[in-house]
Amino acid sequence: MVSALNYPSLGGTETHIIETSKRLAARGHQVTNLTCDKFGELKKTEILEEVEIRRFKAYPKNADLYFSPKLIKELEYLSADIIHIQGIHTFVTPMALLKLRNSRIPVVLSFHSGGHSSQVRRTIRSVQFKAISRLLSPVKKAIAVSEFERNYFQEMFGNYAPPIDIVPNGIETIETLRIEKVVQSGNPIIVSAGRLVKYKGHHRLIEAISHLKGEFPNIKVHIVGEGPYKANLLRLIERLGLSNYITIESFSRNERQELFSLIGSANLMVLLSDYEAHPVSILEACALGVPSLVLDSTGLHDLVKDDFAYPVASKAASYEIATRVKEILKSKLLQKGPAQLTWDNTVDKMLEIYEEVISQ
Repeated sequence: MVSALNYPSLGGTETHIIETSKRLAARGHQVTNLTCDKFGELKKTEILEEVEIRRFKAYPKNADLYFSPKLIKELEYLSADIIHIQGIHTFVTPMALLKLRNSRIPVVLSFHSGGHSSQVRRTIRSVQFKAISRLLSPVKKAIAVSEFERNYFQEMFGNYAPPIDIVPNGIETIETLRIEKVVQSGNPIIVSAGRLVKYKGHHRLIEAISHLKGEFPNIKVHIVGEGPYKANLLRLIERLGLSNYITIESFSRNERQELFSLIGSANLMVLLSDYEAHPVSILEACALGVPSLVLDSTGLHDLVKDDFAYPVASKAASYEIATRVKEILKSKLLQKGPAQLTWDNTVDKMLEIYEEVISQ
């Protein structure tokens, strides 16, 4: 597998890659992950549960549109049955596709698309994706994580689009996530998980809480994540007088059980993001019986359609979001769990695609 980021990063794409890689290796497949290390702080080679992770220096260090010449060069020497490129946002993908245009090894591409807080970058991305569409000749099959994502890239790529299958993200088994819920009536707990960037919408929840603190004087909100927008969120919390109600915290990959315990203790998971393809955090909340409130747009709409989340309009004002939060808190709903969306099922579908592509 080829990706810009990998373990130990904690994003959705990185989680998808390492969870599927471990399960592929456990089934007897030899799995190598080629990825970038912009800061040179990680081991160049690491074995994680029989998965080989090889990291290459990338440039520039302080930008997300980085590339790795050494990683791309390494593609020349691969002896593999299939190459699976994971993610489409950085320069790693187009450079890998260019390198592999004459390769005899079949290529699968997973999009793992996401949003961006910058209007300029959102505009550039459409140009970027159009350019990538001209490089797709090595790709025998593409994978989207949701119906929304498939439709988006079919339209974006037009006649250049390869066949696109939908393989949803998974979650760890329900038994692994089953945390004893400790919810005290009258003291609601809300979790908003995601990178601390503007498009993730944490600020929308903060503004909504300002309408709820009178009715729920003991409400506690946990914003979970890291990112450059943290200072802005802290200033907003202070300006609205919500420091006693809202905390911002983060968990490392080694603290995932603590994160699951927090989610399992919550009355509500909230994700008011402008763009999501198929967020794992909402699926994990579902598995724990925790209801979720999401913006009814992009890939979040697919979760609403499948009854995995409750919607609020994408342009809803803060008082409208507050009203929806209050409705869910007062109803004391339990969310049904997405039992079919496990990482093992994800790997089953990936293997079907691999076998189909290799046999062509």
